[in-house]
Amino acid sequence: MSDVFLSYALQDSEVAAQLAAQLRRAGLSVFAVEDVAPGESIWHTVSTAIAEARVFVLLVPRSVTSEFLQQEVQAAVTRSVGGGLAVLPVLLPGREPVEDVARFRYLRVGAGSDFSDVVDVVRGVLRASARTSPSTAGLRLSFLSALLDADLSGAPDAAALVLEEISQTVGGSAEEFDRQLAVLRAAAEWGENHLGPSHPSVAPLRRRLADALGRSGRHQESIEVRRRSLQASATPEERIEQGLDLANQLVASGLAEEATRHYEQSLELASRSGFDSAAAASLVGLGTIARMRGELIGARTYLERAVDLTTRLAEPSARTSALIGLCEVLNEMGDTEGSLRYAEEALWLSRTMLAGDDTLALRAAALVTIQDGA
Repeated sequence: MSDVFLSYALQDSEVAAQLAAQLRRAGLSVFAVEDVAPGESIWHTVSTAIAEARVFVLLVPRSVTSEFLQQEVQAAVTRSVGGGLAVLPVLLPGREPVEDVARFRYLRVGAGSDFSDVVDVVRGVLRASARTSPSTAGLRLSFLSALLDADLSGAPDAAALVLEEISQTVGGSAEEFDRQLAVLRAAAEWGENHLGPSHPSVAPLRRRLADALGRSGRHQESIEVRRRSLQASATPEERIEQGLDLANQLVASGLAEEATRHYEQSLELASRSGFDSAAAASLVGLGTIARMRGELIGARTYLERAVDLTTRLAEPSARTSALIGLCEVLNEMGDTEGSLRYAEEALWLSRTMLAGDDTLALRAAALVTIQDGA
């Protein structure tokens, strides 16, 4: 769970980095789109982070044209209903309010890199939230938990509905976070014991629990939950998805050797089952690990395979991730011309086919800038 979710448009990336650094120096935890790990589902990770944040800080753009930014703002506005999330639009010099967040009070900042006013307001919001009564989300979780305590083992359909509601109920104050984790954990265990570990309503609970544990810094617990999810997977598609989830968490936790094994297993299964997108994600993960180890030739081989594989896929996000990974490796190997070629394609895809996905567009634009200046 982060104190702040920081939302911004591509053109404000430098200012956003300065603001994030100042918030962190003040002891606040911050999540932004660049924190999405390689191979992770961008929107799943971002939407989960918004659901768990306490304050949504938006660097108001000149206009909200990016579809991805619009989705972030809409998710925050929706969660703010009932007081589940504080929304703080920040107006940079020369900016004017935009309709999407018109009902929230703005904070204007002056020129320069001092965001002390933003830090002070965020701290005030967090202090105020600590004194409030339990949120709607917290009360809802308590109610759903009470339903499970009433023993629904004889009504599996009703139990499945309750478990689904629990997995989709998020938010609340930091003080409620441990309670939410406890409810998620208890609900997952109840579902495994009474409905079976492979029941369709149990997997989303485990994933939600694993994500929450990971974002709260409890990486080992998150890994254990993901391992159980992988063991309970009933179909090849589920095994691939859970294997990639586990591998991504292992990479984030510095456990590259075990992550490599799961990426390789997911790659083998995805290749046999015809899931080319998952195979490409596995190759990108393997390339990322090889690059982390300094094995640039191996990394290039994995990422070239991923690029070749995504040529026939109608999934621009998968291809863009592979292109960016290969571009970064070629750049480190000194192949400026090849790196620029892939960076330009990645930038074009991210801007035209992904409706302005700021995470990928930001990385691609930075790489093009680096190569143009080389």
